Amino acid sequence: MRTASSLVVLALAASAYAQDDPAKKPAPTPPAPAEPAKPDAAPPAKKERKVDPEATKALDAYAALVHFPATAGWKSVTLKGDYEQNGMVFGINPKWTAESGFDFEVTVPSQVIEMAKAQGATEDMVTPQIKGQLGQLVAYSGVDAMFERPGKNWAHYDLAVKKDGDDRVVELTAFDDQADAAARTYVFDKTGLLKTTTKTPKASDPMAAQLGGMPLQVDWKFEKKGARYVLTERTIPIASITSHFAYFEDPSGAVLLKQTRLETPQGEHTIDFHDYVVDGKPFESTKSATPKSAAPSDGGAKPAAPSGDKPVDKPAEPPK
Repeated sequence: MRTASSLVVLALAASAYAQDDPAKKPAPTPPAPAEPAKPDAAPPAKKERKVDPEATKALDAYAALVHFPATAGWKSVTLKGDYEQNGMVFGINPKWTAESGFDFEVTVPSQVIEMAKAQGATEDMVTPQIKGQLGQLVAYSGVDAMFERPGKNWAHYDLAVKKDGDDRVVELTAFDDQADAAARTYVFDKTGLLKTTTKTPKASDPMAAQLGGMPLQVDWKFEKKGARYVLTERTIPIASITSHFAYFEDPSGAVLLKQTRLETPQGEHTIDFHDYVVDGKPFESTKSATPKSAAPSDGGAKPAAPSGDKPVDKPAEPPK
């Protein structure tokens, strides 16, 4: 019987034998010839944006006809606005710069702040919520249209033009994901003024379901004041919403928005504007002796809770 030690000796002997008289190794297999390098796959064809030059000409002609801060050569505009609801006055204070565009700040009545605090909220919580609600009013009434000329998003669309009688119709079709709608149209009359716009929302936009696949239409009316035209009326037929606009006419020739009156099926909403400052210079003709939003309140009607009724309920998405 072999012992464990003898197995170890045999193993060591076999190892030594293999080292003393190693088996001959077969000749190495020659390497296979190198395959020729495959050419890189061709990159996908770059999508080309289609732009009819007549489309941008129509837009530029419109901008030259209508008063906008940018076409007036202004760099910045600030102003105050008063919106009265439930016996209280909310401040809607637009601001615009050539670099950052249109925005607005809000002033919330002290009654609303006190009610919010009684419910455990803070002013920092209430103010953004109120701004969101008033933002709908600002958008539906078209206040931003007084400051921003259309065309900022056109770079993300294909542009085509067709004639419809005396009108020129610019058709926009989404070119990339940054387009804010699936399609848009801008109809310019024979003068060059904007007559009608439509917006077809993307399928992912909640507005698409509300509209049932139909485009949202907005109708525009203008009036000439001084050297340029100003917007006097804007209507959203499907929602029965119409905005009316009144203006200051400054001795310098400047025309500045004085009031927006929004008519809706739920009632009217008016914003009165004043105290313009353009490029750091106050316009005295727009100065208000006692702005409503700064005047002390006698309490008025009981304010609704911050989460209460919104100024406008439909449509869900403001048109642009």
